[in-house]
Amino acid sequence: MTGQFPRLIRASVQLLEGESAVSVHSVARSFCPPTHRLSFLERIRAQPNQSLWRTFVTDGDGSWMYESLLNNTLVMMSDGAYEPLLAEDVCSCAMIVMCTRTGQRASLTWVERIDRLSADNYRAEILGGIALQLLVKVACEGKYLSPSMSPRFGCDNKGVVHHGHGNHPWRPLPANQGQADVLRYYQNLVRSCPAKCKMYHVHGHLDRYLKRDEMTPAEILNCDCDQLAGAALHWAVEHGHYIDRFLPGEDIVVSLNGCKVTGSYERAITRHWGDKVGREHYYVKDIIAPGMFDDVYWDGVEKVLTSCPEMFSVWATKQVSGFFGNNHLMRHINGHTVDVCPNCGCHPERPQYIIFCRDPARSAVFDSSIDKLVEWLASQRTDALLTILLSEYLRHRGDVPMASLCTPCSDYYELAEVVDSLGFRNLLEGRISKLFYDARLADIKRWHLNKHAGHWCNGLILRLLQITYRQWTYRNGTVYI
Repeated sequence: MTGQFPRLIRASVQLLEGESAVSVHSVARSFCPPTHRLSFLERIRAQPNQSLWRTFVTDGDGSWMYESLLNNTLVMMSDGAYEPLLAEDVCSCAMIVMCTRTGQRASLTWVERIDRLSADNYRAEILGGIALQLLVKVACEGKYLSPSMSPRFGCDNKGVVHHGHGNHPWRPLPANQGQADVLRYYQNLVRSCPAKCKMYHVHGHLDRYLKRDEMTPAEILNCDCDQLAGAALHWAVEHGHYIDRFLPGEDIVVSLNGCKVTGSYERAITRHWGDKVGREHYYVKDIIAPGMFDDVYWDGVEKVLTSCPEMFSVWATKQVSGFFGNNHLMRHINGHTVDVCPNCGCHPERPQYIIFCRDPARSAVFDSSIDKLVEWLASQRTDALLTILLSEYLRHRGDVPMASLCTPCSDYYELAEVVDSLGFRNLLEGRISKLFYDARLADIKRWHLNKHAGHWCNGLILRLLQITYRQWTYRNGTVYI
């Protein structure tokens, strides 16, 4: 018998006595590796989290990318987009790769919806770098990698390129690093990338100053990425199509109440704990009902109190907690102290009475503070109806509901109802409704202002706190000076 056997079955045998015969112990079919190798597009479709590849477009079948990488003729570029006036909790990125020899191109866009504190242009730029890394990983999967391959990624954000992330993937991230989730994932991709890549910086938005034929291929791609990311952002916000926030193969994912932690874990856990304790405090002290807590613009309160002078922040904390030198508390220290307002003589002088005292001199200071607030609102081009509504409500010291100062068909009627539900004290201590943010956003869109709604809300919170602070300092001046 001649020729080769198919060798489809392997057997385990044992030699018998005399070595002229064997006994079969066990058999098994031989492993035959699949003869079909997945194409580039098939590998793309086999990737986890297909929401990341939904917008992928390429010339041809995409196999040219590996050849371009092998020949070092592939230009790779990414860019991000973030428009807080359009959507504060959404950012997008785009990446484009092009073979300089054949002119073939491929592109991909991501639009991510996350919380207001996390969405920004920096996160968008990092996502663009991640998209490029994943694409190179797929293109090189199961392929020969030449030592001469030196792929380079372009980006117009120096933080992503130089500041310890793209070109220094082994550098540890600080404990308080913003966008730590995507930066950590990005560094892992760079470290494990089959082709050792380098990043370089490209000046962005050069199409504003140069003609297209005056720019390098990398600069042209950067401008195209910028336009593509912006268009993807607008389309996704309009249609509500976003990527899955959980990236494939993330080694660590921390969530609080179902929300992914994107920055410092310490800060996120502290905020989560503070939110819980704050709800309990305001409920026990009968300041904010449990159902109204989430209606307050807490982001603005935090930013104002962390950016203002330390002693002003200390005073605001004492005002909210009620532990400051009013006569209602001082009588426990000094038995001769009478629990009355030193200006109008009303009894008792509790913390909230600071903003309700009707002493003529204190009232004049109060009205002067409102005048300053009105001037600031006018300087910010705030809608006149909202300015009048707010100033009138403040001058009435909460005796008249804000909702009664406007008609039910007014654009601000819903805001007025929420303000009435929160109460006058919450407003004067800076705990404004989130609807103020929405109202400012409408102003910006109506008048095409180059402003940020959050900055306006922060300014309003600060000035409302200053109204209360001036009452407190005037009261102390009449007592101790």
